[in-house]
Amino acid sequence: MSHDLPLDVSPAQAGIHPFASINKTQSIFIVLNGFLINSYYTVATSNSPSVLMSVREQDLKQMLSSEPKETMICSDHLCVPSTVDSQTIKEHMPSILSTFVDRKDLNTKEPLMTATRYYGTVEPGHEVSMSRLIGKLKHTGTVCTSSPSEQVIPQELKLPAQWYPRDLEQGTSGRDASVFGTLGVFAVGNGHASVDFPLVNALSVPPQFLQTYGAAVIPVEATFRLPKSKEKSLTKLHVTEYTWKNNTNQYINNYVLQQQGGGGLFIETHPFPHIFTPLSPGCSGGVILGRKVDDHYRFVAFQISYGYSLVIKSNVIHGDSFLHGSYAIALYETDLADSVLIKAGEPGARTIQPVRQVSVAANRSSFFAQVNLNQRTAALLLKQNLKWIAQAADDEPVEKRRELKGFFKQLPRELLSGIRHESDVAQRAYDECYGLVCVKSASQTQEVFNR
Repeated sequence: MSHDLPLDVSPAQAGIHPFASINKTQSIFIVLNGFLINSYYTVATSNSPSVLMSVREQDLKQMLSSEPKETMICSDHLCVPSTVDSQTIKEHMPSILSTFVDRKDLNTKEPLMTATRYYGTVEPGHEVSMSRLIGKLKHTGTVCTSSPSEQVIPQELKLPAQWYPRDLEQGTSGRDASVFGTLGVFAVGNGHASVDFPLVNALSVPPQFLQTYGAAVIPVEATFRLPKSKEKSLTKLHVTEYTWKNNTNQYINNYVLQQQGGGGLFIETHPFPHIFTPLSPGCSGGVILGRKVDDHYRFVAFQISYGYSLVIKSNVIHGDSFLHGSYAIALYETDLADSVLIKAGEPGARTIQPVRQVSVAANRSSFFAQVNLNQRTAALLLKQNLKWIAQAADDEPVEKRRELKGFFKQLPRELLSGIRHESDVAQRAYDECYGLVCVKSASQTQEVFNR
């Protein structure tokens, strides 16, 4: 069904203010409560601003310049600008509006996290260029184009906890804590004065470490293939700009950790990939990424440098409540998302768990030098990470395989022996160090990000 208003509807009936005007810098299209008005306009004449005239679309196009015009997409509580073509907006209107949020300080009503622009759609499994999609970044300036010369392994937060989806236990919060609706519970028990997520720059860690969290950092000007959705019906993601006010933790303290606001920090998984792109050098905070290892969860928060995007695969544990500034984020509202609130206490007496994001210097030794730790400690720290790296090695380009083989050869024999069967690269590294051993390499390797 078309949402266009008929041509004989008056401006007043259309909900346009009687003194509204449209000029070269204003919108051609107006969207009110999800309805696109593109057939009837009110324009103030230059000689008499108070005299209104009605013009049809073809006349208005001649009056206005050919520069891209902004559409104001409005829900019942928020209007968001966009230069996306009107047909695309009409086609996706309900799902576009479902991505809009407007979270405010519960006392002052100051906006703390708000949708501020709509950029269009991207398709999982297809090529994406964020620079083409979002256009020029908000601020010019020096953009870091290479990783730090010394990469580090951050100390992960290790947290015993139970994940209860919403059908097992519902977390209580205000009405707008997550775009995905009802929340479950991530129960951390008692005894945590604060759950502190270590914060590091995503460029300061090896790409292989990011891969263990199902993530990668990609320059905004690069074209890359977005990972596929795990749900076939999720064929398009909406790229919406969100602006956080969190430089002094306003959003965290005055909304997230308030019972009538967020009801606690939420983390989530969903069967589609994500893109996070900072739009200003002043952006800060980090995206929390998590993974389950045996009987506990591990977390690291990754700050994204201006000029880069953080891309994560489907079903990766993540949270973005500590971000500050404006970010373009690719997402889709779906009931298939599994979002949970971090809660302390026991069932029936859950309380909001205090949380912080804490910048860490990380381990200022190189990634390779981690093997100089006591072997038992190193094994506990690196065993799972090394397994992921080894599984991915055979599918890397030639230069990367050569680099990885050199890395494997620096590992203690005990560690290398434990992973050599995961890939041909790891096996060759072992053979060159300790002699040939006849083993059958793994018939399948884990999918590498971006393939």
